[in-house]
Amino acid sequence: MHQLYWKNWDLKLIGSGRAFEETAFVLPRQGLALDGGWGRSAVFAQPNLFVSHLHMDHALGLPRYVVNRQKMGDGSCRIFVPATALEDAQGIVAAWQRAERREDKIDWVPVAAGTETVLEANWQLVGIDTAHTIPSAGCILKRKLTRVRDEFADLPSQEIGRLVREGKEPVITAWVPVFAYVGDSGPQVFERHPELFDVRVLVTECTFIDAFHEESGETYGHSKWEDLCAIAERFRNDAIVLSHFSKRYCPEQIWQHLNDTAPECLRAKLRPLIAVGGSDDRGD
Repeated sequence: MHQLYWKNWDLKLIGSGRAFEETAFVLPRQGLALDGGWGRSAVFAQPNLFVSHLHMDHALGLPRYVVNRQKMGDGSCRIFVPATALEDAQGIVAAWQRAERREDKIDWVPVAAGTETVLEANWQLVGIDTAHTIPSAGCILKRKLTRVRDEFADLPSQEIGRLVREGKEPVITAWVPVFAYVGDSGPQVFERHPELFDVRVLVTECTFIDAFHEESGETYGHSKWEDLCAIAERFRNDAIVLSHFSKRYCPEQIWQHLNDTAPECLRAKLRPLIAVGGSDDRGD
């Protein structure tokens, strides 16, 4: 499991993703799991689970998540799934519940492009439309930030509070797109949602690498390293976390190739989730 931390944005990302094996991440400070993989205790600890799509390497742990949430805390269980896959996801869990003679309370949230849900007071989850072989979705997390207007900047906090109580607006509030999770998707997602280029931390898949990919033609519903390099100048993110590399490549092979071919404008931003000797799993 990799661990990345960005102090400025209060983001801690724990998890890993490898194509056709398992993808599971958690943002513990936001109480959110991103895909459940086969089911891990770190995922069960989060009251919110975002499932990008129902391929087994991302969603096999879905029934385990529901069961284990009942054993942890108050048992709250909110599951985000692509709106067009909602019935299938509910059917998977319902079949397990019938088999175990269980009744669990689940708050299902269908996700489509533009869907907005408050996670907690200062964080909001916004759905995005991704491009995969089955119904899929990604998400952007926005953080609520406030600052005092310039004309009131020199006032003491007590005076600011008084102005607020009087109905005046000395403070500006904005929702800042801080984090994005693409899940599995072809590169079309970046054309559909150019706002991804501006989130502070972007987690996106990079399944294939042309140099090692023996099959020609379209890599259906997935992105290649070369797809990202082709639009490298557009990424204004602070960090780009690459996940979901194909199992057909060994970690050392991937690391060396990225090191040899990364465009200079991407090099300092890249955080490839591959564990090899000398790799760095820290954030900033």
